[in-house]
Amino acid sequence: LFTKFMLQASTNLHDSVFRTVLRSPMSFFESTPTGRILNRFSKDLDDIDTQLPVFASAALQNIFFVLLGAGFVASIFPLLLTAIAVLFVIFLFISRLFNRTVRELKRLESISRSPVVSHLGSSVQGLATIHAFKKNKEYQRFFHDVLDQTTVCLEAYQAAGRWLGFRLDVMTLTLVALTALMVVLTRGDIPSALGALALTNIAQVGSMLQFTVRMVAEIEA
Repeated sequence: LFTKFMLQASTNLHDSVFRTVLRSPMSFFESTPTGRILNRFSKDLDDIDTQLPVFASAALQNIFFVLLGAGFVASIFPLLLTAIAVLFVIFLFISRLFNRTVRELKRLESISRSPVVSHLGSSVQGLATIHAFKKNKEYQRFFHDVLDQTTVCLEAYQAAGRWLGFRLDVMTLTLVALTALMVVLTRGDIPSALGALALTNIAQVGSMLQFTVRMVAEIEA
């Protein structure tokens, strides 16, 4: 049902964009590069068709497991609720900053990809003219320039992911350390099996939390 709903939404979006382009005046095609239009109907819609349903499904499942794991650990050690609440506020701040940054980086990457598509299309159409006037080197140099611009955006996106990963790892280690401390302090009051299960769950929650934030950022972008 979820996949069918996402595919139907993608179809409606494609039809709406296609009708809008067909009804656009000539001034739109004169001011908009061909590569940008092709990019919208190729890479962008392909991301919506193939990646968005997978990311949305994975994000919903991970959010459920994160809440369930955190609730289980809090039920064993109620004192951890204070630490979880403080770290949750920090997490919200970090995730909002990361999502806003990634959204802009994805937008810049999409814009910088349009000249690459446009240049490849014009090169294929004018291949005979390029060879006739011996402009091969110039076209290769220009292609490398526009490709470098796209690569810069991708590198910035990867760096943002590393930035998020480091801070979420610190938060995960903090939660694991606090949980381990609670296991030691409540030794004898709580069974060892429950303490070990709490440590395992909090470690899994930390790893899934980082993956969930990235999935949500991809969905928003």
